[in-house]
Amino acid sequence: MIRKATKDDWPSISDISRRSGYEDYINRVGISYLDEGEVWLYEDGRIKGFSKIEYLSDNSVWLSGLRVDPDYWRSGIGQQLSEASLKAGAERDCTSARLLVYEDNAKSLGLVEKMGFRIVSKYNFIYGIPSLEHLSSEEIVLDHGLINVGWKFLEASKDHPAKALLYSSKKWSILGTGNNTFEILNAREPISLSEGLGFTCAKSSLDLPKTVSDYAEHDISSGYVLEKVPI
Repeated sequence: MIRKATKDDWPSISDISRRSGYEDYINRVGISYLDEGEVWLYEDGRIKGFSKIEYLSDNSVWLSGLRVDPDYWRSGIGQQLSEASLKAGAERDCTSARLLVYEDNAKSLGLVEKMGFRIVSKYNFIYGIPSLEHLSSEEIVLDHGLINVGWKFLEASKDHPAKALLYSSKKWSILGTGNNTFEILNAREPISLSEGLGFTCAKSSLDLPKTVSDYAEHDISSGYVLEKVPI
């Protein structure tokens, strides 16, 4: 049975996340992980897996946090949760679904590609936020392309524009979309990063080792944004 989670289910969610072998950002967030979007559970005598869906302003559904109890891997639970997420999006008349898969997660990448998802972009992610004190800023409206809004990517368009702050100088262009989420658009010299809650990304075509100073002190990972249209 697949059902929506409640806060009473948090101990099981936390335990599965901890044991599933992925980076455990869910437990870093804690029970507030359940406050945004919808967390769906696969339950058969006990909770064996979960996933999360969030509805974005561009009429898409964002899929994340797919975790299956290691005792039940390769039992089809991940696919059933993913299919339930797509069904929920379709019932809300969402026109597309997106998700993020890390480059080294071949198992998940293979699963979602079999379900009809296709890679639309690749990004590098850094835990850390850029130092902005010497940059000018202006509010802009984006009407095309993928926009990173805190580990979720929506498609800006004329029908669904997105507001952002553009931080710039002669050396750098950095996009800020709120909640300490940034994207490096251009960098002619190394960029200093500060520790803190938040992250910075850049399209993989931008050579991060040459644009981010002291990058070795920060965790860097690469991932694909995949999309399914229609759901």
